[in-house]
Amino acid sequence: MTTLRGFGFLTPEEKGIIVDEGFRSRLYDDDDGNMTYGIGFNVNAGINKRQAVVLMRETMRQIEEELRHRLPFFNSLSSGRQYVLINMGYNMGIKRFLKFEKMLAATEEGNWKRARNELLDSKSARELPERYGRLADIMESGIM
Repeated sequence: MTTLRGFGFLTPEEKGIIVDEGFRSRLYDDDDGNMTYGIGFNVNAGINKRQAVVLMRETMRQIEEELRHRLPFFNSLSSGRQYVLINMGYNMGIKRFLKFEKMLAATEEGNWKRARNELLDSKSARELPERYGRLADIMESGIM
């Protein structure tokens, strides 16, 4: 039986679906052989834009929470600079993002030019020059 702890507020109908479908955080084959995850979500069925935005928002929220926890200076940054860090964490995952030690040190020091240059001196910036060029500009100016 699926426990309902950790799901937050749920309507009785939502609770019923979760109990009936169960929850799995990893992909699995359902009884019909469909790749499935979460609460009975069929991977092959795809998702619509609204579902994608819900997933994006939750992922951004989790990244922001993790950055607030791991980077004591995060709260003192402008919203534009916070966005840069969240965007990078979203793109590459927190573990890889936290390896940007020189950029993070420059950010903590408020050395925006150096933070910009360290951001651009990366494999990610070479692979996605438009994205990382835009992020570098925001890092330096603090304005989105």
